[in-house]
Amino acid sequence: MRHRAELAMQPIYNYNTGTVDYIEVLIRGYKGMDNVKDILNSVQSTGTEKQFDMDVLVETLNVIKGVGIKVPVCVNLCPNTIECKGIGALILKIIDKYGVDRSQIVIEANELTDFTNVNVQCNLDILHNNGVKIALDDFGSGKTTLLCLVYNDFDIIKIDRDFITNDHWHNKEQMLRYVKSLVDGLKLQVIVEGIETLQRLKEVRQLGFGTVQGYIYHKPMLVSELKKAN
Repeated sequence: MRHRAELAMQPIYNYNTGTVDYIEVLIRGYKGMDNVKDILNSVQSTGTEKQFDMDVLVETLNVIKGVGIKVPVCVNLCPNTIECKGIGALILKIIDKYGVDRSQIVIEANELTDFTNVNVQCNLDILHNNGVKIALDDFGSGKTTLLCLVYNDFDIIKIDRDFITNDHWHNKEQMLRYVKSLVDGLKLQVIVEGIETLQRLKEVRQLGFGTVQGYIYHKPMLVSELKKAN
């Protein structure tokens, strides 16, 4: 790969089954930059989101093969990337080229994505219908509304960390109960982000959520650390 992306991996843990259900890819370095905010600002200002996302995907596939990761791995895509015509088919082609099972890749679309965009719907449909799981990231913030669930087929909903960490929101508990009921009815898996303390873990487990992401289970690991732990 021409511009090697440096990655970290964070396990997503299921406290009901005692298993790591997923691993999320986090960017830690790109083109000589090691600050995530600077990296994202750079690719957005230069309009190179698609190349950046494909570089991250390729490096992710290399890690899966090199480390022998067995659980599905979550890879984020920038909104502009998902809006590119044909990106779904390209992603399938790249996954197949590296010999990784399609079911081992989860594509995360975040809250800034325009889910009413025809290209977005087409790309997500192509991926979903061909074995790649789709996750709606940061549900409950930005542009994510109930219409997102009407327009697209998601496998996983990731609840935004603000639902957990913001203690000043009124009726937060009631909203989380509603979300739990909604995703259960749609037969979607739900992941709660931002769980960093035992108290937060206790709160979400009492509401019926079992799968969480955050420091409470494990901090992000560099690939070198993942190799040692695997």
